[in-house]
Amino acid sequence: MSINSALSDRDTTDSMDPAIVSVEDLAQMLASLGNQAALLSRKAKFSPQARAILALVAKRGTVTVKDLRDSLGMGGTEMSRTLNILEQDGFLTREINRRDKRQFDIGLTQKGVTALASDSSVLTKPFADALRELGLNPEECALLADSTSRVNKKCQDLLRTRAARKTPTPEAYTQE
Repeated sequence: MSINSALSDRDTTDSMDPAIVSVEDLAQMLASLGNQAALLSRKAKFSPQARAILALVAKRGTVTVKDLRDSLGMGGTEMSRTLNILEQDGFLTREINRRDKRQFDIGLTQKGVTALASDSSVLTKPFADALRELGLNPEECALLADSTSRVNKKCQDLLRTRAARKTPTPEAYTQE
């Protein structure tokens, strides 16, 4: 289902509050995008976790495992497992940090750069096509990308905060 068809399928009347119509439109569009994203992720080479790691390393250059964990909010086991797979497949390098021998520096190989670009293209092209179908101009696309990025960051921050609250406190062990 295209985004336009998802938006045109709604049943609206003149008596509906415009804000409610907008929320319904947004919900339908997000559901449609979510369905498309699920289909696309099956075509992608990397899991969302692996893609997030590769993208962050590509953006920042060499990073430590702690930087990755803090930025992505991934657990230690999931992070280690994903890094091991990416390193074994030749997408990442892992070297002992020269300043702190307890840390590892993670870098992207040329194979990783190429694979990430290819994977990103598989995921972004259909969405770019959908935005063109909606008639958005480049400025509107840039605004949408910026807004989406800010919403994603706020969601990640919220998830980290919630995860931190689930961590047992010392008082939790002493309660009867």
